[in-house]
Amino acid sequence: MFKFISKKLKKNNKGFTLAELIAVLAILGIIGAIAVPRFTATRKNAALKAHEANKRTLENAAKLYYTETGNANIETEDTIIWKGEKGDPNDPNDSNNPKYAWTVYFDEWPQIPDGLTEKDLGIGEDENKIVTNKNYTYIVTIELDGEVKVTIEEKNQQQNK
Repeated sequence: MFKFISKKLKKNNKGFTLAELIAVLAILGIIGAIAVPRFTATRKNAALKAHEANKRTLENAAKLYYTETGNANIETEDTIIWKGEKGDPNDPNDSNNPKYAWTVYFDEWPQIPDGLTEKDLGIGEDENKIVTNKNYTYIVTIELDGEVKVTIEEKNQQQNK
């Protein structure tokens, strides 16, 4: 009896057949084809939600600033523009005081989420141009009447202004 079992084990100890391996690879390929696009879409969706949250946060901070100060700080121009530049918002000798006021509301200027294109953010038509924090930033404009606009600009564009 032992010889019979021993022969049977030796005969069946070959491993998987080529057909079985191909079937497993095909199944893994199908799973990958389904999972990867969903994962990519989920990441992009999360980045878009983070972008919208950043915009709302900036708008709310600017509205709070306007509510607290009124238009008293908008004397020489019709607008105040926050670009995320650091400064001392409490320095009365700083002629650009209002442009640094965002530091009262944030420790750090919000960053544009990774993985979004110009088209995703509505700042261009290029589906392939990825927007990064190195090249782009949020700009907050507070009008004399309290209207707040949050836009995205290229950093080299705003240096020319």
